[in-house]
Amino acid sequence: MARDKYLNSAEKTVILTLASFSSYLGEHIELWTDLERSKDQLKYAKMGKSFVGKVIDIIMEDLNADQVAKLVGGDVPVYNRGYAGSLIKQTVRVTGELDQMQVVVKFKDEAIREYARMEKLDSTVSVEVGDLDKLIYFSLASCSLCDLCGDDVTACDMWELFLKYGALPLNCEPGDGCPFRA
Repeated sequence: MARDKYLNSAEKTVILTLASFSSYLGEHIELWTDLERSKDQLKYAKMGKSFVGKVIDIIMEDLNADQVAKLVGGDVPVYNRGYAGSLIKQTVRVTGELDQMQVVVKFKDEAIREYARMEKLDSTVSVEVGDLDKLIYFSLASCSLCDLCGDDVTACDMWELFLKYGALPLNCEPGDGCPFRA
């Protein structure tokens, strides 16, 4: 069956995506060769690149030469009206749309949300209340050695944690010092 001489936008997107992927794979094959990857890995990567190239060739075999040049780059004839309305053919060198393409691998939005949820779960540790009280009690021992006063007390990391987790102050009237210091 004869094809149209031009690609529709969906076909054009497919061609540009396949060609970008082929280029991306070619770069990685060179890298993998330098890294001395297994023969099977290189063989199948080269086969994949070859099959992608065959698909591109089949889709593009009946295309107009101007269309191919616009996609991959090259000389494209341009017709302008000259003096007295006659057509003048000029050849213009164009950069193909393929040069403007890049393969980008990213997680889907749903995967990003799930990763953020898992990260939040990983950042939280469940501690029984009795164990938390013991941790606070042992932490207070370091506070007995501390001599911070005034604004320095409010900048103390331990003070902030004690407030966050509801530790009871040891000194109900600390004055200028820390309420968690006995």
